[in-house]
Amino acid sequence: MLIALAGLPGAGKSTLAKALQARLRAELVSRDAVRMSEFPSWDDRAAKRAAFEVLRLEVCVLLKAGATVIVDGATLSTRAERRELRTAADGFGVPFLLLWLDVPAEDAALRIAGDAHDAPGDRTPALAHEVERRFERPGDDEVCIRLDARLPPCGVLGAALRAVAQAD
Repeated sequence: MLIALAGLPGAGKSTLAKALQARLRAELVSRDAVRMSEFPSWDDRAAKRAAFEVLRLEVCVLLKAGATVIVDGATLSTRAERRELRTAADGFGVPFLLLWLDVPAEDAALRIAGDAHDAPGDRTPALAHEVERRFERPGDDEVCIRLDARLPPCGVLGAALRAVAQAD
């Protein structure tokens, strides 16, 4: 199974990804981790796109090996990015689950302001508002589970685990 987490920066994607990884014994692939390790001096959209390509290849290797994979560290703000991941899952004959952590930009910005973890240099409260303006909400043509990311992390995890059980 390929589980992709979409949402604004500060929505709680990384928190959910780590909890799901522990519960599902899944492999976690993070675009932000790839970007910070492979392209540390790049801080633009080209770096994000290059890191996404590395992530996509890593996802394919893991799916081919039979792993359950969680994609984190990317907002997946475009339908094209989400379609690329769905196509990868389809190519390996595994279920694709898109979990959209929906949260108001102001809430996400406040979370980012209070962050204490290692993050890319462009992760600022203003980024939540910037991504919200260009975020392509999942459409009717995309199978997606919307999670209310204003809930406490345990509530978001519970809803995500129920979605995984139904998709599997």
